[in-house]
Amino acid sequence: MVIDDLADRAHDCDILLDQNYHLNMNTRYNKLNTDCELLLGPSYALLRNEFSLFRKKSFVRNGIIKRLLIFFGGIDAENCTSLAIEAISELNLDIAVDVVIGKYNPFKEQVKNACRSYKYNCHIQTNRIAELMSFADLAIGGAGISSLERCSLGLPAVIISIANNQIEVARSLHSIGASFYLGSSENISKENIKKIIQDLYQSPHKVKRAAIAAYSLVDGLGTKRVRRSMGI
Repeated sequence: MVIDDLADRAHDCDILLDQNYHLNMNTRYNKLNTDCELLLGPSYALLRNEFSLFRKKSFVRNGIIKRLLIFFGGIDAENCTSLAIEAISELNLDIAVDVVIGKYNPFKEQVKNACRSYKYNCHIQTNRIAELMSFADLAIGGAGISSLERCSLGLPAVIISIANNQIEVARSLHSIGASFYLGSSENISKENIKKIIQDLYQSPHKVKRAAIAAYSLVDGLGTKRVRRSMGI
């Protein structure tokens, strides 16, 4: 089995897995692999068991933002986390904020100090990410595997692509209303983030609509489907 998300080269394999959502996911590998089983899209998302467990406890959100989750992956070399923290702090919204970073984040001390200043909850290398996602009403983050994790729990998100291979996924999620794509990290300002968060805070119907779209995209059973195809 080969796991791919670029669709830019041929593979010699029995099974090809691309778990991401693409608007053209049913045709993007046609010219590259003609004699293998294709497992394409979020129905094959390889998520940890905790997401299936919290999905069973999840509910459709009402769109009112009371708790916000900021999570740009473990490293976040672009320091989008600090940008989001500063943007949210300037809005003075009556919300709780959870910030998640990895222990090797190069801006860890800066993030910790900012969270302390604004009384945000800072989680470093946490194993409670599914729980934190289930508690949140809206997230700000990248468009990597965390996008599929958020969708499995019906958590709408403002997404910023932090790598080139995230751009198409981010645009696809935005096009079906499951997320709100702002653009690539190098083009995002604090004002961009403030504007979208303020708009969503005042528009619960938009948040609820995105939550429903996200929840319907990923059911959390992808690992079982992949194992079945592999015969294990």
